[in-house]
Amino acid sequence: MSFAMGGVLLLTGAAALRRSWRTPLRWFGAIPLLFGVQQIIEGFQWLVEKPSAVSAALGYAYVFFAFLLWPVYVPFAFQSFESDPRRARLMRWLLAVGIFGALVGVYFLTTRSLVPAEVGNHICYQITVPFENAILSAYLIVVLGAGFASTRPGARIFVIGAFLSFIISFYFYQVALTSVWCIFSAALSVLIYFDLRYSKKI
Repeated sequence: MSFAMGGVLLLTGAAALRRSWRTPLRWFGAIPLLFGVQQIIEGFQWLVEKPSAVSAALGYAYVFFAFLLWPVYVPFAFQSFESDPRRARLMRWLLAVGIFGALVGVYFLTTRSLVPAEVGNHICYQITVPFENAILSAYLIVVLGAGFASTRPGARIFVIGAFLSFIISFYFYQVALTSVWCIFSAALSVLIYFDLRYSKKI
């Protein structure tokens, strides 16, 4: 499933990026492509022995996207095409918080062990961090806040879907929250292609 989704997202992301390449929307258009890479990494995670050095390496590659890239990339991508100065300023503040959060994430990932494990039909990326609920709340504010603040309807629809999928993931798949929410968000990122394909404003 991860390989199939990854392949679809790579093709979808390439098409979205091709359409938006010469515009400020190119960073927005690259989101499905990046999700495709992340899903392919998890596809390989399913194939390797766990625990093992290869599994750990794939785990760190996966959480690079989940914990470090997305809280920086999403507000950056959304502010890059935002036409409203006040909203763009808010997104830059969220970007600053996201960069700080990513640096904190680097600290935790380099000082604590990450242990990927199969839990039911999902991959669990186990790492113990202090103030977990506060960190998760800040993560949601940064990643989702930029989309909610966007004046572009397609961006808001994508983020609303991501928020609803987070609620589902949190309440039904909490032990594998990182993997499951990323799967939902990856699937939803196909909406970005349709936004770029059919929107008159690009």
